[in-house]
Amino acid sequence: SFVFVRRCAPERPARVMGEGGGNFFKGTTHDQNLRFEDKEKKLLKSMKFPNHFASKVEIRKVSLELMRPWVTKRITELLGVEDEIVVDYCITLLQEGLEGKELDPRRIQINLQGFMARKAPIFMDELWALLLSAQDHPAGIPQQFIDDKKNEMKRKQEEAERLKEELAARKAGKLPPAPVPLAPDPPPEEAKRKVP
Repeated sequence: SFVFVRRCAPERPARVMGEGGGNFFKGTTHDQNLRFEDKEKKLLKSMKFPNHFASKVEIRKVSLELMRPWVTKRITELLGVEDEIVVDYCITLLQEGLEGKELDPRRIQINLQGFMARKAPIFMDELWALLLSAQDHPAGIPQQFIDDKKNEMKRKQEEAERLKEELAARKAGKLPPAPVPLAPDPPPEEAKRKVP
């Protein structure tokens, strides 16, 4: 039978920090090393932003529930696909203002740039203008939303009046009756036959 013997290295004494001279702190700090310079600060200085980004938005005065559909629609238009992750991320960035953090549209734009590329500045310009408008409204609704709703209601009312006038003219015999939609053509005989 074999006996296995385990050899252990002799224990080395632990080194205590500060031992061997005044080398308690070695290297450089994050702020001293240019390799670790804050990239976001560099981007903020190098990019140009619209003038209204200097205005502050108090997000508590804005109805985010009403903003979410616009954010979803606009991001979908700009990206060409519906991307729920980008929408949720954008809303989360806006909700940080509810936690007491100050909203900075420039930082939000930089954060969205990874997802939206060149379309992030367009989106943020429009979004910030809406947020500024919404915080001035007592209900937290952007004025553009109110105007769009009024225009939509006006169009519907005009369409209803036009249809009402057309129906009255048809009843009076001034217009020919509305064309009746034709039934679809029956399928050709070859399509009916089953191919063996």
